[in-house]
Amino acid sequence: KMEKNSRSKQISIIPKNAYGLRTDIQGNVHFTLKQEIIYPVAGVLAIHDFTTNKQKFLRFPQNCHPERIVLSPNRKFIAVVERNNDNKSMVNVYEIDTLRKRKTLQLPADCPNTQIGNICFTHDSRGVAVLSVEPDAFLSIFSFDKNDSLIIGRASNSSQQGQAVYLSCNPNDATIVAVGGYYMLKIMNRTDKGFGQIGTIKGDDLLITSMTWLSSDVLAAGTAETEIIFVESGELKIRQRADLIETVDLSGEGDTDLGATAAEVAERKHEVLCLTQFEKGFLYAIHNVVHVFERESNYNFRKKSIIRVPITLYDEPQYKIVNVAVNHEQDTIVVATLHSQLYIGMLIVPETLKISELVFQNLGEPLHISGIIGMAVCSWKPIVMTASRDLTIRVWNYETMKVELVKKYQIEIGVIALHPSGFFAAVGFIDLLRLLQIQLDDLKETKSFNLASCTQLEFSNQGHLLAAAHGKMITLICIFTFEVVQSLKGHNGSILSLAWSTDDAVLVSGGNDGAIYKWNVVTGERLEEVVQKGIHYRSIALTSDAHSVYSITNTGLIREVAKSDIAREFKIPELTPLTDMALARSDAILFVGSVKGHLYNVQVPLVDTSSGNCTNFRFFNTKVTKICITYDDCTLITAADDGTLIIWRILNNEGKTARQAPELGRCADVLIARQELIEKNESINTLEMRIQQQSMEFAYKMKQGDAFHSEQMRDIHKDYCAAIENLKKKNIEMEQAHTEEFNLITASIAQGKEDHQKEMMDFEAQFHEKIIMEYDKLTSMKNKMDAMREEYEVKLRRSAGCLQDTIESMEADQKRLLSEKQDIIDNLLKDMDRKRAEFDEYCRQVDVDNDRHKVELQLQYEKRLQEEEENSIKWRGEAGVLKKKFSTLSRESEAYRKEIETMQAQHGKFQQSIRQHQREIEALRKELAERDSTIRDKDRRVFELGKKNSELEKYKQVLSMKITELKAQIEPKEREIKEKKEFILEMEKKLEELQQNNKQLELQLQELRDKYVGIDLELRRERNRFRASKAQYQRLCGEIYNVSGLIQRPELLKRSVKELCHRYSNDKELQKSLALDEDVQNEFLRQREYLERMTKSAKQKASGQRKDGGESLKLKKENMELLAELNALRELLNEKQRDCTRMEALLGLSSKAI
Repeated sequence: KMEKNSRSKQISIIPKNAYGLRTDIQGNVHFTLKQEIIYPVAGVLAIHDFTTNKQKFLRFPQNCHPERIVLSPNRKFIAVVERNNDNKSMVNVYEIDTLRKRKTLQLPADCPNTQIGNICFTHDSRGVAVLSVEPDAFLSIFSFDKNDSLIIGRASNSSQQGQAVYLSCNPNDATIVAVGGYYMLKIMNRTDKGFGQIGTIKGDDLLITSMTWLSSDVLAAGTAETEIIFVESGELKIRQRADLIETVDLSGEGDTDLGATAAEVAERKHEVLCLTQFEKGFLYAIHNVVHVFERESNYNFRKKSIIRVPITLYDEPQYKIVNVAVNHEQDTIVVATLHSQLYIGMLIVPETLKISELVFQNLGEPLHISGIIGMAVCSWKPIVMTASRDLTIRVWNYETMKVELVKKYQIEIGVIALHPSGFFAAVGFIDLLRLLQIQLDDLKETKSFNLASCTQLEFSNQGHLLAAAHGKMITLICIFTFEVVQSLKGHNGSILSLAWSTDDAVLVSGGNDGAIYKWNVVTGERLEEVVQKGIHYRSIALTSDAHSVYSITNTGLIREVAKSDIAREFKIPELTPLTDMALARSDAILFVGSVKGHLYNVQVPLVDTSSGNCTNFRFFNTKVTKICITYDDCTLITAADDGTLIIWRILNNEGKTARQAPELGRCADVLIARQELIEKNESINTLEMRIQQQSMEFAYKMKQGDAFHSEQMRDIHKDYCAAIENLKKKNIEMEQAHTEEFNLITASIAQGKEDHQKEMMDFEAQFHEKIIMEYDKLTSMKNKMDAMREEYEVKLRRSAGCLQDTIESMEADQKRLLSEKQDIIDNLLKDMDRKRAEFDEYCRQVDVDNDRHKVELQLQYEKRLQEEEENSIKWRGEAGVLKKKFSTLSRESEAYRKEIETMQAQHGKFQQSIRQHQREIEALRKELAERDSTIRDKDRRVFELGKKNSELEKYKQVLSMKITELKAQIEPKEREIKEKKEFILEMEKKLEELQQNNKQLELQLQELRDKYVGIDLELRRERNRFRASKAQYQRLCGEIYNVSGLIQRPELLKRSVKELCHRYSNDKELQKSLALDEDVQNEFLRQREYLERMTKSAKQKASGQRKDGGESLKLKKENMELLAELNALRELLNEKQRDCTRMEALLGLSSKAI
């Protein structure tokens, strides 16, 4: 039980999300029936529901390398071409719903090359066509029926120029396959010997790059010279430029030759790829552009849209489209590009949108296109930062599964580290070490350090220190002051790994010199050390109590170092070189990765090799570069050398996670620059202003639309009345036409009855004649059959009697001869017995003469025996003659039997002829029955037509009733319409009165506005005058003050007063005032008095200035009163507009009434 509990609590992981795409596999994106996307990532096949962002995975078999993925036409099966370590190819067919393997196919042994080049499902998804690689490519069609039938034939020949690469099955016939490639294009059909070619096209001058069937007899193929050709029934139909084509017309004779020169062909660098047919049309890709054609008829297509992949971060060749997938509803397209990115777009633009060119959008998140070389996890935020060889740094949120930031640099990135707060990051470039701020959508440099080619960076757990390993030295930098705190020296090689203790008092380092050092951060002293030359410590981890150090080596070993000694050592299976490791904060979870893509969960603390526990999670197909465990010990993040990022959920970790510090919490803030915030606020304000403007424009358009709709309603009402009148006229015309048609039908029915009666009479007469003739023939045949039967019976009796007589006579003769021979033999036996008795008596009597008599008797007896033997031979000969006679008689009897059989065969033929005549008679009877049935049908039709006629008459009456009812309904409605028209006229009069009132109010408003403008101008003029007078007064006061300083010097005072008088006497305003007032001119003549009273005049001007200020206040008050009147007028105008809208609603002229 303890063992079971321990096993049940063993740490396990399941993939939550996988970010990546393999471009080394052909056909790397497909759509399922459930709107899910299938694509290969790492060592699995991902089935991604992009609406819910959920994934499920199908692992490829171990030690197998997938090369091509093909989806069946019914979207229920997927075939994967896989190659094992022995360089043998096979096809595994999986069921998408259950993710179970259904079949495994291999090329037959007859193929000279067992490697698979291309595959394609048949149109019914019940078979797979497989093309082997060159040279001598063979074509095989496997069927999924019970017999597992196979068709095999040669697709190309090594003696010919062409090479078979591409394959496409006919959409209607599973035995027709198109094969194309370099200088080759064939349409092949199944024959008795394998496959034969259809048509004359060979493609000797074509470099085929993709092809598909548009129908059962039309094939489209793209070339490497940016051309697309159409083949019909094996003959070249049309050849056109793929980038310039707008329509495709296959109904007539097309241009089979483009007439392009060699220079024009050389300029076309892009291939026509991913030719795909769907129910509404077809599409193809040229570099980063997809051209979509919609089907107008069976042989006509028109270009509907162009969809382009935007070129953003990388070079233009990286955006080449390598695969295309269309969903089952045929409204969405997904493409895969050369730089491992998926894009999604709208397939066909609706007619309502006048857009000819669309742009693809990223499907999911933007992915790395090269290996991930650096990864760091934040403690306070659910983010992880990755750096790749594609010169980009990305910030991922592993809770929302989104990429929050992408930044591309021009120089190579070596290593990265993320601050625990998530606000800062340290990035080691080739030339410098830079400290960056992580802002909302950018990485802004804060400080740079002259530390080139850093091999490892690590922030302390509290975030106040940064450890940077460069060369053979470790530099500790304070984040707050940017000063170097310590420099740790001691390694003799590159430093490959760093680890901080929980309290940031100890730093551990490991390098390729075989040394692990434990440093005191404050003093810089070396506390512990372990050195073993030839070992590379690629990654290390320090336990929470800083007692033990876990490390991995390039020899496949995991070591636990404590107190300057190797305490424990654990060997990974096969001793695969390890790349990275991650230890949870609880010291109870440990994961390591290897160069072969293995991800191991190692039980900690480490135990002996013999009893150690190690679980391998097979998911990757390339080297695992980085492994991290999040701060809560619940999520594992791994990165691979092909740019794949996998986020795992750790299971069975209850009791194996460390307690989180409550003071840390979770931070969700993001740094943003002040200027960016100001710009965003300004953009928000401008957008709000635009929205207000657009809402006002929309309201104005709505009003115009209401007026337009009211006019349309009037027109519709007129049209409705006219349509009712037309319907009345049409009803009358239809009634007249119905009566005429009914009369014609009755006449035609009567005529049909007469014709039918005549035909019936003729047919009955002909039928009776045929019956009489057939009866005569039948009687004659019967008489002949009776005569033949009698003759045959007589012959049989005769042959039977003769045969019986001959057999009986032969049997009697033979019996008689046998009895005679038997009597002779009996007599001879009796004589022999008698002679033997006599001889015995004679022997008894005469013993002396026994020999002599014996010899004589023997001689006599032998002679007699010879005679008897001769007699028996004669009898045997006679028996043989009798046997021959019997055999001849048997032969004759067999001949008679054969004659009897021939007679029986003739009898059978006669019976067959009789049956045939009986069948003819039955057929004639059937014809009669059919004729009777047709007569009944016609009678039934006549009866039905009569019924229909009666129904039409009833319908006519109903229509007449309805017409009367409609007339009765129309009259009150016409009265209502008249009343409403009168009401509308009254309302129009009222509306005109209101409009006149509005016009009067507008005139009054315009007068008030003009008055306001005039007053405003006068006010401005007065203000200008006031400013001028004030300035002049200030200047005059200053000059008077200067002149008053010369009061002790009368001559200078006199001269300056004269200059002052001349200067101000030339003033235009003053001249105008002098011209207007004669008293002022007299005062100017008395200059002395003027100078004496200058101060008084200045005082008068000051008092005038106060009066001017009072006048300006009066003008302001008048201005305020005018504004108040304007506001009141505006309110009145709004009320009038509301009254107008209410009147429009009552009249039915607004959209609300409609």
